[in-house]
Amino acid sequence: MAMQEVRDDGKIQEINRAQGGDWGGIYVDEEFKQMVEDIVSKPIVEAFRMKYTGDYIALFRYFEKKKRQKQTGRSVRVDIPPTLLEIAEDFIKCIEDHGLKDDVELKRGKLQIKVRKFEEFFNKVLDKIAVKVEEMLVSDTAEGTKVIIMVGGFSECELLQSRIRNSFPSCTVVIPQECGLAVLKGAVLFGHDPDIIAARVVKYTYGVDTYTRFMKDKHPESKKKIINGIEYCTDNFDIHVNKGKLVHCNEETEKTYLPIHENQTSVNFAVFASNKVEPQYTDDKGCKGIGSLAVPMLDTTGGTRRRVKAKFKFGATKITVEGFDETSKKSVDVKIDFLENKL
Repeated sequence: MAMQEVRDDGKIQEINRAQGGDWGGIYVDEEFKQMVEDIVSKPIVEAFRMKYTGDYIALFRYFEKKKRQKQTGRSVRVDIPPTLLEIAEDFIKCIEDHGLKDDVELKRGKLQIKVRKFEEFFNKVLDKIAVKVEEMLVSDTAEGTKVIIMVGGFSECELLQSRIRNSFPSCTVVIPQECGLAVLKGAVLFGHDPDIIAARVVKYTYGVDTYTRFMKDKHPESKKKIINGIEYCTDNFDIHVNKGKLVHCNEETEKTYLPIHENQTSVNFAVFASNKVEPQYTDDKGCKGIGSLAVPMLDTTGGTRRRVKAKFKFGATKITVEGFDETSKKSVDVKIDFLENKL
């Protein structure tokens, strides 16, 4: 879920960081699966999945179709594979034993689910989506937002479409034809013109693990390390860009570092991400190492006065972290996925 604007030059710019959560269509599937487990038991469903995998997949594919269709009758019919009926003892009795006979009925190999029960599968997910959209629309960056575009397979669901329209009547809701393929088509178009995304909002805080001079009134004793008679604070999260900052495509940040040892022949940069805006240490909760690079510094003439730079370059989908030795003028880099890193 993202909030974007089209700039005057036709390029797209994020105005709020992309967000995800447990509000996708698969969580509706889980509700349906839970009902089936309630009827025949979880071990039976697991045995069905293991022994008749093709039929198990077919069951949920059929349910997927029903999820997207507009329901006009009093019941929703879902085909139950004969193999499930074979391994589940007396399916009809199981329905009655679990108090579901008023909501569910088995007739001629089809599970007939009352519409009110069917809609219950969606309630938690739809509520979460509505809350998240509301949060985004009332944010400071959302002023003037009047259009909601629904894409992805779950957007074909009539219940979701109705909830969005009813919850946000002041917004124009746009649902493209074949919205389930819109994400794929967008990826193809982006491949042909990656510069169309002009700027993104950073999902995490990015930086490198460094040593800094130890300050007794600032750093805990557990972080103190003495090297060559000098007190250092270890595991320092040196921030290059903060979570929530808007970064333009090919924007760069650069910082300069010095080696600790006079005869040091390389500097190792461990790259970290954090879901905090201002992390202090790389071992703080929510921090994760996402890459590393070693910058050779073979000429030791300058001792600890030698300078090495760490540069973060933000591309459309990748972050390139480059280490540059000012003495030798040589550099190394590592590429990190801008979109897929999850903490």
